[in-house]
Amino acid sequence: MKSVAKTDPTEKPALLIVDDDPLITETLQFVLSRDFAIEVRDSRPAAIEHLRTRATPPQLALVDLGLPPTPQLPNEGFQLIGELLAHAPGIRILVLSGQNEESNARRARALGAVDLVPKPCEPDHLKTLLLDALKIHDEDDEIASPAMSD
Repeated sequence: MKSVAKTDPTEKPALLIVDDDPLITETLQFVLSRDFAIEVRDSRPAAIEHLRTRATPPQLALVDLGLPPTPQLPNEGFQLIGELLAHAPGIRILVLSGQNEESNARRARALGAVDLVPKPCEPDHLKTLLLDALKIHDEDDEIASPAMSD
């Protein structure tokens, strides 16, 4: 298992976006690239392969529930949440999905996602949610390994 690297304030936090709609991924890259180092994948297998090839996993993931081969169902997205957390237990996952029924939101959170954000979403609101998730990640790191005193 890989752990998620502590965020260096001089570097942009790494964000993995997993969505099979190029219009959505291109828009998200455009609006979020100022604040995040973005990697995009269009399927669960591609996202997992990406994690396996990285030296350190991204701090954040933005995942669509409806991914190939069954984009009309949330199954691939739910499976991806579990696999992301198995490979990178410290990753903070937000689900961005048109399949935003409350039952899907509850299941996504139960699997370990921070929250489900319904599509369409205002880019500034999404950026705020991602930065908030990153703060929670950094605070958890500080609690897990407190700084040594002199």
